[in-house]
Amino acid sequence: MPNEPLPVITFLKASANNPLVDVRAPQEFLRGHIPGAINIPIFSDEQRARVGTEYARKGQQAAILLGLDLIGPELTLRCRQLMKHAPAGSIVSLYCWRGGLRSAAMEWLFNLIGYSTNRLQGGYKAFRLEVQGSFGLAYNLRVIAGPTGSGKTEILRHMSVLGAQVLDLEALANHRGSVFGGLGMEPQPGTEHFENLLYYRLSTFNRDQVIWVEDESLSIGNCFIPREFYNQMQQVRTYVTGASRTERVERLVGMYGSIDIILLKEALVKIGKRLGGDKLKIALEALAVGDLHEVARLSLDYYDKTYAGGLSARNPESVVYITPSAQDTAAIARHLLAL
Repeated sequence: MPNEPLPVITFLKASANNPLVDVRAPQEFLRGHIPGAINIPIFSDEQRARVGTEYARKGQQAAILLGLDLIGPELTLRCRQLMKHAPAGSIVSLYCWRGGLRSAAMEWLFNLIGYSTNRLQGGYKAFRLEVQGSFGLAYNLRVIAGPTGSGKTEILRHMSVLGAQVLDLEALANHRGSVFGGLGMEPQPGTEHFENLLYYRLSTFNRDQVIWVEDESLSIGNCFIPREFYNQMQQVRTYVTGASRTERVERLVGMYGSIDIILLKEALVKIGKRLGGDKLKIALEALAVGDLHEVARLSLDYYDKTYAGGLSARNPESVVYITPSAQDTAAIARHLLAL
């Protein structure tokens, strides 16, 4: 028998060790879903559109009948899809958009073939309200800033190994935060799913303890940091690290040296106006002959100006310039954690 639908927090806790199934249409799932969910849609995108049109024209009963006509032959396929992910007789958590007919129908089907179920009260819509409400909570943030190529992400990774609470926004966004930042990375999530991933990551932290995060622009590639959370990042203590220009150039060459030259050229052209026509010409010529160090040096001219402008917008009293005894990123991480 179906259980009573569970509110969001209870549902997420109950689903932590169970298969989690999103029964919405594929395009809905692609736009954003509860992290860790698999998509076993009751309707395809086209079927969902047809049922929605039928509902608008003729009402709920007509839409239900059309839906049954469409999915009847596919019910066995839906069961087999679930069986690939969930052992027979196990507990399955599922949701649709509002916790209505779609998840109720799939719950009935999964119960019929022997699975116990948890269903999300209010559906994905309720989850999104929980996500969006979480970014206004107070987080004990500390920001690491520094010019492009200074190793901020490496510092965060060392901190994580040392047991610190670390929020790597660029990892969640699949982007390093510059015009070159998406090169060599997996496709980015949309902003909606980025928010879902951010919510999940923040939920693993103790908000009373320090959470370290890298300084970012409001957008990381195509992903936008929630405004309330971004405002907190702008107002907290910020530690500025650095590295020699030579080190920064070497780091950039190591990061992007294996990227296709055509993609690097496209990225350079995007910053051409701000880089300046003469410097762009020199950078493209250097790229053509494989002089990636010169390309990196010229690119830093642009990024250093951008970085200086962003840092100047912060309250000077919140900015601390650090000078650790050793300049490698592991030593900087230890230095920051000892402050």
